[in-house]
Amino acid sequence: MMTVEPTLEMLDPATLLVDLNIREAKLDKDFVASIKDHGVIEPIVAVRTEDGQVRVRHGHRRALGAIEAARPLVPVFIAGAEDNDEADRIARQWHENQHRAALTNVEEVEAVDQLALLGLSAAAIAKRLRSPRKHVESALDRKSVV
Repeated sequence: MMTVEPTLEMLDPATLLVDLNIREAKLDKDFVASIKDHGVIEPIVAVRTEDGQVRVRHGHRRALGAIEAARPLVPVFIAGAEDNDEADRIARQWHENQHRAALTNVEEVEAVDQLALLGLSAAAIAKRLRSPRKHVESALDRKSVV
C-alpha cells in the first residue's frame, strides 16, 4: 500500500471520483445556487487511489453541486491513501451523515439579527440567506419581542 501525506488541494470537481457513497447525493436548486455564490465552503474529504485519482469519501453532494454550479476548483482534503476497507468506509459515511445538526430556530433568529445589526434590510438578508423574506421578517419580529 502506498503512503500519501494528508494535503489540502484545490481540484477540478469534475475529476473527482464520486462513486462510493451510502446515500444518494440529491441536489436542489438552493444548494447549487449557494455553491455558485459562495463556492464549496467546507472541504471535500477524499483519498488518493493506487492510480493517483482522488476518490471522495465525504462530500459527494458538495462535489456534484460544484460540478452543477460550474465551479472550476473546490477545496479537497486528501486524508491519505485509499485502503479499500469497505466496512470502514461505510461506517464512517454513516457516522458523518448521522451526526449532523441543522440550525435551531433560536440560532436562525440570532443570525438574522446579526445581519440586521450590520445594517442589512430584511430584503437584503433574505437574498443573502436565500430565505423567504417572510421568514426573515418573522425572525426580526421575534427578536424585537424578546
